[in-house]
Amino acid sequence: MATGKSFQKCPVCGTANDVSVYVSGQRTRCAKCNIAFTVQRPDTPQASRAPSQVAQGSRPPAPPPPAPGDDTMVVQPFPQLPGFEIIEVIGKGGMGTVYKARQVSLNRVVAIKILAHELAVDKDFIDRFNREASALAKLSHPNIVPIIDKGSHEGVYYFVMDFVQGNTLRDMLRGNRLPPEDAVKISLQVCRAIAHAHANGVVHRDMKPENVLLDREQNVRIADFGLADIVGFQTWGTLTGSGMAMGTAHYMAPEQRRDAKRVDRRADIYSMGIMVYEMLTGEIPQGHFKKPSEHTAGIPTSFDRIVIKCLQTSPDDRYQSAEDLAKDIRAAIPAPAVEPAAPAPIKPVPVEPKAVEPQPARPSPAAPQGTPADGGPRVSERAEIRPISVRRQKLRRLRLVAFAAGALVLAVAAVFVVRACMG
Repeated sequence: MATGKSFQKCPVCGTANDVSVYVSGQRTRCAKCNIAFTVQRPDTPQASRAPSQVAQGSRPPAPPPPAPGDDTMVVQPFPQLPGFEIIEVIGKGGMGTVYKARQVSLNRVVAIKILAHELAVDKDFIDRFNREASALAKLSHPNIVPIIDKGSHEGVYYFVMDFVQGNTLRDMLRGNRLPPEDAVKISLQVCRAIAHAHANGVVHRDMKPENVLLDREQNVRIADFGLADIVGFQTWGTLTGSGMAMGTAHYMAPEQRRDAKRVDRRADIYSMGIMVYEMLTGEIPQGHFKKPSEHTAGIPTSFDRIVIKCLQTSPDDRYQSAEDLAKDIRAAIPAPAVEPAAPAPIKPVPVEPKAVEPQPARPSPAAPQGTPADGGPRVSERAEIRPISVRRQKLRRLRLVAFAAGALVLAVAAVFVVRACMG
């Protein structure tokens, strides 16, 4: 009997889990991400079959399918996409799965979002995919994860995006809240990203901490801009319906729940209000919730008005733009603790003339030469009065020149007079 421990990597997060007490075919959960997976050990037989029942050299039977209601993750082989090598799964949601991959042509790491297979049979989706993806690729902003390519292969539709090494805001908020200063830093960057998207006619419609990425330098990168437009509102609701109660629905504006087709940028403002509250308090506001300053001690009351205005039922009563929201967020706490705003255009400022200062007192005989009697900074009197002395010298020279010129004119005139008299 083997005495060493046996480990198996989680198919999602890659954590090595101790499966020594299990046999192949049994199910367990990852100690880190809590995803259920099927144990596959080469040194043990299948749990559902005794060792004597497995013929030598034959392939062990596949594990039985999960029972209804079981959330066990069925491990599927990585998809094969031309030009890319899939490395691992880094995220999974109702609309698709995100993989870490290597782009062979440029030998760089990228993120690939493969959309749900149900979309491949929707002709309207294919039209939107080809039409809207090009518009989304034009979003160029340091706080937006750019789409660098799109494609389809054997009925699989996918986006290629920059790979962001870091965590999501959701990872940061699990069981935690952020200091007001950090909440402001993140909120300002998110506001800049959605303001850029809104200016280009793109509404996110699915703003939530899962789509807010933070790289190693804590720079914010927003993902999935415009994905709801491409997937289609009816299909989007179907794909995310199973997960709405746990996540997305809490961040949706009231008008978006009624009719997702007829929303504008103010729906993103509502979602921002939810995230600001969650960052400050660690909780999602529901029902008759406490104001941030009432919920957690130390939060400035200025955040109360910001959150309440964002969460107004009527879009007309909310902030009308991300720029307006950012302005109030920036002013919510003292300026030194807040991330500076985006660099303003350089505007030359005229230099104001300096006021004429009185001449320093002449030092007393007891004071060292060149040092004022009051011990203040040394001032050169010669330097101060020299411009006046130069002007006087110039005036004297001009007078002498004028006098000489006048005498010369008089002398010439006298010569002409004498000649005229003699003639």
